[in-house]
Amino acid sequence: MQKMTITQFVELIKTTKIYSSHDFTETVYPHRDDTDAPAQDCGYIWNELIADGIEITYQNMYMHPQGKPSRATLQSPDNGDLQIDKMQITIFDCDGDEIDRDQLCEIITENTDIENLNMGVLGEDEFEEIDNDEETDMDTITVQRDNDLDIKFTGERIAAVSSSDNNARSDFSGNTGRWADLALYRTQGGKLICEQIGHTRWQGEHTRHSGAVCETEAQVIEFFGTGWLSKKLYDDADIDAAVEIE
Repeated sequence: MQKMTITQFVELIKTTKIYSSHDFTETVYPHRDDTDAPAQDCGYIWNELIADGIEITYQNMYMHPQGKPSRATLQSPDNGDLQIDKMQITIFDCDGDEIDRDQLCEIITENTDIENLNMGVLGEDEFEEIDNDEETDMDTITVQRDNDLDIKFTGERIAAVSSSDNNARSDFSGNTGRWADLALYRTQGGKLICEQIGHTRWQGEHTRHSGAVCETEAQVIEFFGTGWLSKKLYDDADIDAAVEIE
């Protein structure tokens, strides 16, 4: 068994590279009462610090919507699991006393980035790419969608409207604590991209994202419907949503 002072041990772990990795455990589907919520991929993500005589792992459980690892969250953000898998070093303090496991864990977390999990190892988001061209002056825009691939395209926003959850305002959504944002974009190739975001302040509910790729204004109207907020969007976008009668 190798012996070290705390100073020697700190120097060892500070100069040892930390490696990040993850695995996939399962896909969790939403509760039956919340069928619009996206399915969630979950698993474990960890950091490893391995040197002569020591193997230390810090891990936590992650979860993110399918195909969208950039939105991953840790299930216990302030309480991961530090595991000392191998310790063939005895560490003594300045009084010559052997330190215990709690002291060892404190030294490790205070002197390394082992608790700083690299969420980037989960990979990149999957997109449905529409009319993308890096040589244009238009912006690259991403429309988020629950239960589907996000839409990534090169284009511009041509109209956007919002309701309010404040019942004292003229644009009140009709539902206290809930409101919506609608937006319409045009890609550089002429397609129309619809975006709808349903916000909520209610505990247990989540913001809902939906979107669609449309070829015609009729498809846009089919997506957004004929509510007052949708009609306001059509006015801003110069879309004729009236029914013609002979």
